[in-house]
Amino acid sequence: MDFKTKAIALTYIKHGETSIISKILTEKKGIQSFIIKNIRSKKSKKKLNCFEPLQQLEITCNYKKNKALQYIKEVSVINFQNVAFLDINKKLICLFIAELVSKNIQENQLDNELFNYVWKQRELIVSCSKTSQNFIVKFLYNLSAYLGIQPNLENINRPFFDIEQGCFVNIKNLNTLEEDESLILKNFILKQDSFICPKEKKSLINTLFLYYESHGYKMKSLNSPIIIDLLKK
Repeated sequence: MDFKTKAIALTYIKHGETSIISKILTEKKGIQSFIIKNIRSKKSKKKLNCFEPLQQLEITCNYKKNKALQYIKEVSVINFQNVAFLDINKKLICLFIAELVSKNIQENQLDNELFNYVWKQRELIVSCSKTSQNFIVKFLYNLSAYLGIQPNLENINRPFFDIEQGCFVNIKNLNTLEEDESLILKNFILKQDSFICPKEKKSLINTLFLYYESHGYKMKSLNSPIIIDLLKK
């Protein structure tokens, strides 16, 4: 069955001498893996930069439900902006988001709200003259809502944040952050656009990574520790 859909390129690996296998988030079928044959050959009409992290696409593909790899028949770029021409911080953010989504969203899991959220993040990254220094923290926190794990803020005035329960509590236990870490998270939630110093930014990213891990997401398996360290600065 052929179908056309908006799509967001995530990651790709080389396959054979001239082909690639690309993992792509599609609007109509969720994440799918595609084999794109001969794209690395000089005669290919398809261009490799179409599959850079978070590139916005429209694809026509031949979809077979029980196949691990699908085939792209046509591909075009929407709002083309080559990652190579973005500043280093924007490149890092694109790489990080693409890998995070690729490794933590199951294939064939259709979620239009999640797709639209990631699509919008790409537009924000490209359109702004300079990304907010809070961008990656806000992305991680807001993504939790689309994954169904957003922290419960009903008792946000309590002093400790419980990682396992995802809420603020009065009594410290083995699953709670320290009070100063809880306060940093609380202040961010209440004032997301306020200035965050590098120390607090590092604390927030560490907290959100820990929170995602505690809810079954694969943060430690990300292949971009250098990127993550740079994003904390």
